[in-house]
Amino acid sequence: MSRGTLRAVILIPSRYDDKGVMVFRFGLVPNGTAGFIAGLCEDYNRRHPDGTKVEWRIFDEHVETSVTPELLRRWTSEASGSRLLLLLAGTQTNNYPRGRDICLMARREGIAVVAGGVHLSCHGPSVDFLISCGVSVAIGEAEPFFDEIIDDAAADQLKPLYRIGADVGISTKTSASHIRVPDLDHLPFPAIPRSYLKRFLRRQVHVDSSRGCPFLCTFCAVKNAFGRTVRSRDPERLVAWMAEHVRNGIRSFDFTDDNFTRSPRHLEVLERLARLREDGLEFSVKMMLDIEATCYVHEHSARGTSTRSFLDLCRRAGVRHVYIGLETTSDEALNEIKKNVNRPRHTAANETNDRLIERFRTGIQAWHAIGATTRSAIMVGLESDTRESAIKGARDAAAIGIDFANFAWVTPLPGADNYAQAAARNTLRHADFNAYFYEPMLRHPSLSTEDLVRMIDEGTREFYSLHKVAPRVANALLGRGRARCAEPAQYLVRQVVSMIGKIGRLFVMQQVSGGFFRRGRRYSAARLAVTNEEARACYLSDRVPRPRLVPESMLDDATMESMPILRHHDLRAFEGI
Repeated sequence: MSRGTLRAVILIPSRYDDKGVMVFRFGLVPNGTAGFIAGLCEDYNRRHPDGTKVEWRIFDEHVETSVTPELLRRWTSEASGSRLLLLLAGTQTNNYPRGRDICLMARREGIAVVAGGVHLSCHGPSVDFLISCGVSVAIGEAEPFFDEIIDDAAADQLKPLYRIGADVGISTKTSASHIRVPDLDHLPFPAIPRSYLKRFLRRQVHVDSSRGCPFLCTFCAVKNAFGRTVRSRDPERLVAWMAEHVRNGIRSFDFTDDNFTRSPRHLEVLERLARLREDGLEFSVKMMLDIEATCYVHEHSARGTSTRSFLDLCRRAGVRHVYIGLETTSDEALNEIKKNVNRPRHTAANETNDRLIERFRTGIQAWHAIGATTRSAIMVGLESDTRESAIKGARDAAAIGIDFANFAWVTPLPGADNYAQAAARNTLRHADFNAYFYEPMLRHPSLSTEDLVRMIDEGTREFYSLHKVAPRVANALLGRGRARCAEPAQYLVRQVVSMIGKIGRLFVMQQVSGGFFRRGRRYSAARLAVTNEEARACYLSDRVPRPRLVPESMLDDATMESMPILRHHDLRAFEGI
């Protein structure tokens, strides 16, 4: 017998700036996590036709309005007797403060809340605080326990903590220990309503063909949040799902794999996509990978032959945009962050940087040869950086042939080695996660904070200066020195928008917050609290909740081994919290 309807709001929190919550008239890119959670809701309904019905909607603060107590009360009223569940999805480090405040507002209104995301998988104090305020927290990949969340919410019996069981899925290494993760073969796919996509300039659908990354880069949390074993979806099911969406009008897909070519079945995915296009279906694909995917293209070897075959397959499969993790054009800096996959091997010390630039140029030109565009990030603020590093990085990026470059400070994320190192060395500038990606968060051994801020501006202005953009556009559109870009009109628009927008600061695009044209005050809300305890006092002061701390094994001392996702504690310890 049905237990009724559960109304789930899949909420993507924005972040604060000096004007309050950031809300935009147009978003740049839809949030991929929202679609994954919506897909889990749809899958639950399909498998439980006689059970609780989940009626879900996506609410993205970036493109709608700020969440307020009045809005939460309206949602409660609209539930009309059904249970209301707030699913705070995709919490990352720099939107944790806003997400936390929404959770506390919702708890004040008596709304059940479950919060999840990479930040909560990797930062024990955030988990501890939310649980102490009556918020349930989901750690790790949600598919194995999503049914349990829905059933518990329908019965008004949510547990403080949800995570994959010790006997579920497969075991995979991290940089410090092991975690349990689900096999991907039979997991559901995202559900993306058209009404959500229409709010964004890039109406692309996000999906993963694999999860995990084998590398040990010090700035990245993926190896710990998802493990170092790269797990892949069933290519046949994945491509069939994509084909259905193409027939329904979707024309752009973004693979969210941390490194597409490290998936054990990536060639099979591409082969099936190529057959779809040969059958007349039109679509484009975007992916993220490393420079080794194409830097051997000119070799007269089995490795070179394999690379050329891979590129041809990408062309046939509709790969039009690639993100390549270069991070820096300095070999010394690459060694510092352990991005060894980028470094040329067996090179004399006096030739290392020249060989590195040539390696990057070869890999980028290989993508240009099939009409694809390339994007990379250039990190600023590494310990080996000097005052000139950003300008040099911008000039190197232009010489290498990168089409679009983002300049960003190296930022210590919970779950990454450099966060644990910064905590141990006391080099974090302050503890306000809301500032992440918007200001330097690490004290540099020789550069001032003002130096680091100016370096980002200088690198951006150098790379997107008119004398750099004009020839880049002409070469891509006319096919001068490279194959003609496969999507010339889009290329032109993106270059011009990047030049005007990034230099003129007309839009913001940093990790989870991005959009065009900031909405006015009536869409925003002021920031009322900075620290966790200030937020508790602000939003729950009249209730004076009794602190309900998690077991000692959940607490985080900022070492790699102390992250929540790596803890193998007994969940029975949470009984009665």
